[in-house]
Amino acid sequence: MIIKVYKYEWKLHTDVCGNIDFRQDPTRPPNGITNTTLRAETRRELIDIVWKWQDENDIGAGNWKPPVVFECGKPVGTMGYNGTIIKTNEELIASKYKELTWYAPKDNTKETP
Repeated sequence: MIIKVYKYEWKLHTDVCGNIDFRQDPTRPPNGITNTTLRAETRRELIDIVWKWQDENDIGAGNWKPPVVFECGKPVGTMGYNGTIIKTNEELIASKYKELTWYAPKDNTKETP
């Protein structure tokens, strides 16, 4: 197993649900789909990885729940189905971030005076 270490990391944790238009249960991911963490060195690379994951798992816009995007461990916005990173206000990010407390990265930064 190869573990890639990034100097500058972008990441998100996918969050998909069933699409009621296709009689899928909207309270859980479609059959066989596992939500996962996707990581990249650049924003553009993250978008490409997300699109590939969506394609491989047959995820449509009706399945996509905009996940929080992290840049170097800090939440910066949410990602729309088309890959657009929407810089939302801090209160909205904080409320969605609370849902991800089990996933939240540890803050290893130190403040300098």
